[in-house]
Amino acid sequence: MTRRTRVMPGCQVFLIFAFFLSVDISLCDVVIGVGPCPTPDPKQDFNRTEFLGDWYEYERFPNKAEKHLVCVGNAFTDTGDEKMHLIQSAMREVREFGEVVFRYPVITSATASPLNEEEPARLRISYTPALERPPLDLYVVETDYTVYALLFSCTEISEFINIQRAWILTRIAGMPPLNILALKSYLVRYAVEVKYFQSSHQEYCRHDVPMNMKLVR
Repeated sequence: MTRRTRVMPGCQVFLIFAFFLSVDISLCDVVIGVGPCPTPDPKQDFNRTEFLGDWYEYERFPNKAEKHLVCVGNAFTDTGDEKMHLIQSAMREVREFGEVVFRYPVITSATASPLNEEEPARLRISYTPALERPPLDLYVVETDYTVYALLFSCTEISEFINIQRAWILTRIAGMPPLNILALKSYLVRYAVEVKYFQSSHQEYCRHDVPMNMKLVR
């Protein structure tokens, strides 16, 4: 039987654990679980070649790295050595009282490497050194390569708490997969609280330029 972990927004956990663990207030931008990380099974017989290409965020768990990001797209290209080069393009959009205060492009570059040969759907995302971001391990939990992909990541902060991240990607920006409830059920089986998925806004986004050709101006 899968051990169920109770997940709550970072601000609530902050009030409970900050005194004991010196949790930074920035954790209010994430989803935190109590106990060890859930471990969904990665996609069986994952085909890296078929996974290449452009993917667009449809929904995601809140996370600090993507705070205020809209129009998020991910371009995976082959590096020729069993790895993938990842370029994420997005717009950082800050609103006050429903009005856009400022909006500017954000480009992130990284390498996606399989953690082991037996499970190629377990990936380590290593960001360019200039970003000063630690590597991120994630699972491709499910994908049909042509319409949808479900990704999950979890980092254990201690034996008591963990940080969870999840994404639903689609090949067409803003187009919901017809099996979105079934995709979320994969995570529910492992006690992941899918109610924390939030919409990744794709309205008024320009995706006519290939993502691996975009530059920050």
